[in-house]
Amino acid sequence: MAELIPFKCSDKFYFFTTDGNSIPFKPNLLGLNVTSLDITYMGQNTGNIINLYAYNTLDNYFYGFTIIDSAVTVIRIDSTLNYEALGLPTGFTSVTSAASAIDKNGFWYMITSGNAYYTIDMRPESATYLKLVDPLNGYIEKTSDYSTPIISSLLPSDILVTAWTTLPDGKLYGLLSPTTSYPNNFITMDPTTGMLELIPTMPNTINDDGFLAIGSDFSGTIYAVSEVNKYFYEYTIENSLATGVLKGTLNSDYVIGGGMCLNAKIDPTIRNTALLETTDCEDQEVTTTSNSLDITIVELTLTKTAKCPYVVVGGVISYCVEIKNPSNIDLVETIFKDTLDARLFYVDESFTVDGNLATPTINGKTIEYSLDIAADTTVIICFKALVG
Repeated sequence: MAELIPFKCSDKFYFFTTDGNSIPFKPNLLGLNVTSLDITYMGQNTGNIINLYAYNTLDNYFYGFTIIDSAVTVIRIDSTLNYEALGLPTGFTSVTSAASAIDKNGFWYMITSGNAYYTIDMRPESATYLKLVDPLNGYIEKTSDYSTPIISSLLPSDILVTAWTTLPDGKLYGLLSPTTSYPNNFITMDPTTGMLELIPTMPNTINDDGFLAIGSDFSGTIYAVSEVNKYFYEYTIENSLATGVLKGTLNSDYVIGGGMCLNAKIDPTIRNTALLETTDCEDQEVTTTSNSLDITIVELTLTKTAKCPYVVVGGVISYCVEIKNPSNIDLVETIFKDTLDARLFYVDESFTVDGNLATPTINGKTIEYSLDIAADTTVIICFKALVG
């Protein structure tokens, strides 16, 4: 078997799709940039059906269940959709009508009915790795009564979760099936007590399209993709209320699962003002020559501006730098320097001086250009940078 390649803990929401026609299903793996909504195709698995996709932040693999040689087994899934079989925990028998998530500590929770849930230890170095454990009693190994009871005022028929994720508070958050009395509303469960509560959710997206792919990032923002219509929502939960924003509709086949690294730090915007630090010549080399023995140092006035206060990842910032020479001295071979933020990339052939295309020297993130600035004049340098 080829060596597995882990996923990268990044700003990508990974999700699995199928055309719904292939027998057996051939899931595709795609990576979604949650800010730009750009989708990267990552591969296809031509093997068996895979259920209960869950991302493990401890090792950056997905885990799920499939059937190999007529036996159900846990599998570790890599970033190319290759996988390896790991066997099945003693006492675990059901993977139907379930949804699952792995928390930041490496515990894999599965609610298989409205009455109970299972917990599997997925910590790679743990003595109880791949065994059922008891979240009510310090996650010790379970040797009987393998499931854990749910405590809720909701009817069991209304606790049908289509997808789970976990947040920094350690609780599970799931979206209810459209077939329940609270379609596409969130519920939350504390796995250390089994207590489950309903969270009012806005907007109330009542339709026949449930959410089968859900994940969350380091900040606790939740991302979810609906199965049929491929609606991509971003949710925040505050004061016991879940608020969703429809970010777009994805171009993909039917969505059957997904998730992301819980440690992913999403930086959706760069404030241009944070980059406008240069208001004097502190970082600029000025060379002034004279035939006399007296050297006059000229104070230039430099002002850097950008067209917009915010820009998203994948967008372009247009910068202009106005350099004023208020003196009566002509400056020769003045060196203009601008070092870009680590997330910015210079756009080729975008550099102009007073509206005329010019060619700067690019050294890593630093843009350099030598120019003459006549006495009592102003030069305007403009260029563009891509946010990556």
